[in-house]
Amino acid sequence: MLSLYGYRFVRLMVDLQALEAAPNLTGIHDQRSDHGFSIAVAQSLADELKLQSSLYQINTICRVSLMGGTDDEIRAEISQLRVRVEEDCKSANFIFIDKTEFEFYGKKNAFGNDVERVFGDSLEDIEQAGNCLAVGQGAACVFHLMRAMEAAVKSIGTHLGVTNVEKEWGKILSDMDDKIKLLPKGQNADEWSACRSNL
Repeated sequence: MLSLYGYRFVRLMVDLQALEAAPNLTGIHDQRSDHGFSIAVAQSLADELKLQSSLYQINTICRVSLMGGTDDEIRAEISQLRVRVEEDCKSANFIFIDKTEFEFYGKKNAFGNDVERVFGDSLEDIEQAGNCLAVGQGAACVFHLMRAMEAAVKSIGTHLGVTNVEKEWGKILSDMDDKIKLLPKGQNADEWSACRSNL
């Protein structure tokens, strides 16, 4: 996602431009050096995004450095890396997520600790619902929320004594209604009724 990588791309291009202007590029293949760290960061990003041409060029830079290449030779290879990154990015697809929507992306615990504790099996669908919402896929978001909600329906049905919670929702909900009607009037029955009406 561009939201995840946008800053890293800008930082990478700035670092590569600074490397091209650096007076001494000896040891750029060593990740412990300042320049080597920049190349390692570039390699990590290129690897993560499968920027194959860029990865090949990073390997070339390290090979030239290891073979004792001159600063000018290494500098020329770094310049080529900037071109390769730009070319690789032209052939890649990115999705921009506005920061107001990004708050929903990648959240396993979107509904809080109680839901996580009680409905742990639904966390994957809850996270996917947030991801879908973040990228503007409303129907897919609802699909995942319905799958997450299914766990709640089954759990509540089980607590109410519904014997078969593997049937379709309508039947489970109908059985819940029957069980709630059998409860003695009072706060407990009212709370179960309110819970059922929220499903």
